[in-house]
Amino acid sequence: RKAAHVERRADELIERLRVIGEGERRIREAEEVGILRLEEISALSRDDAARELKRSVAVEARADAEREAARRAQEARAGADREARKIVAAAIQRVAETKQFTESTVTVVELASEDLKGRIIGKEGRNIRSLELETGVDVIIDDTPERVFLSSFDPERREIARLALERLLVDGRVHPARIESTVAEVRAEFDQQLRQLGENAAFECEVYGLAEDLILSLGQLGFRTFGGQNMLQHSTEVAQLAGSMAQIIDADEAVARRAGLLHDVGWAVGGKGNGSPWRATALLLERCGESAVRRDGPATRIEGALAAAANTMSEARPGARREPLKRYVRRMEAMERLATELPGVVSAYAIEAGRELEVMVDPECLDDIEAFALSRKISRKIEKELVYSGAIRVTVIRQFRSNGLAR
Repeated sequence: RKAAHVERRADELIERLRVIGEGERRIREAEEVGILRLEEISALSRDDAARELKRSVAVEARADAEREAARRAQEARAGADREARKIVAAAIQRVAETKQFTESTVTVVELASEDLKGRIIGKEGRNIRSLELETGVDVIIDDTPERVFLSSFDPERREIARLALERLLVDGRVHPARIESTVAEVRAEFDQQLRQLGENAAFECEVYGLAEDLILSLGQLGFRTFGGQNMLQHSTEVAQLAGSMAQIIDADEAVARRAGLLHDVGWAVGGKGNGSPWRATALLLERCGESAVRRDGPATRIEGALAAAANTMSEARPGARREPLKRYVRRMEAMERLATELPGVVSAYAIEAGRELEVMVDPECLDDIEAFALSRKISRKIEKELVYSGAIRVTVIRQFRSNGLAR
């Protein structure tokens, strides 16, 4: 009886397993039918659906990574900005006294009396013509009382003409021969004046052991202006700022001061067969054995980065430089053109005097992640192709609008 009972139970179990197997088969068939129907509805094969799923997962992962990178970058930038502000504030506090210069092409010579104008002009204008011929400047005599104007785009010529004219008026002998000899004397003494000016700047910045050519070039910077800012005063300011920041962060203060003082020395000879001022700076520093502070070399030391930061601070502070209207307009147009050349950009507007660029994009062409990447791409393009001082904020605006009509 027990054996018969066991056999019946075994038969029952076998039947149940058969039923379960049949059910599993029907389920698999139903799954296959369902997958086929899904493929028909979605117009995607199983492999295509798998690829689409992988792509969507990858997009989501990339979006998460971009958001995490943006968050971390923002946190790092906020922390770095706080520390940088402390360093910059301390450096500016130490170098608080600055001088403002206005770019000019005219030098004014004060006269003791109106009678001296006739002596400067000379008989039939011989004296004034001789002075203009020897110095290469235009001597302007008008109705302005007790003043004579010297006009030239070369500041060194104007200075030589001013010194020669003042010396002639003190001597009292004003005639073509005396004018020629006096201008020659002033021109010979002018190099010594430039050297003295360069030595004073180097001493003020505590930079020693400079080559003679660098001393002379620094003196020449005293007669160069850019955007209304005197280049020698700018260089000494950069040297002092870089040295102060180096002292705060325990960097090499002497190297930072040296790099700051010499970073624009090529402006003294730039445009005179030496190409751009930056190229002239590199060649002059290399020739004088100052390759460690070359402007076009890689910033491998923290002192070079400090000099670059000090240069930006000196250029960008309010009132330091003024930009001619035509150059300003060209820069604004170039900023907007760089942005509108990229795909998906509808329009771009330079605002805040060129300190900010607002970019409108097509929401159908770019999503939020691509808009974020576009802002960085435009920033890198501006850094590479434009010359400007300070910083430019790039804001990408992606606005989606859905309109409905109720009748």
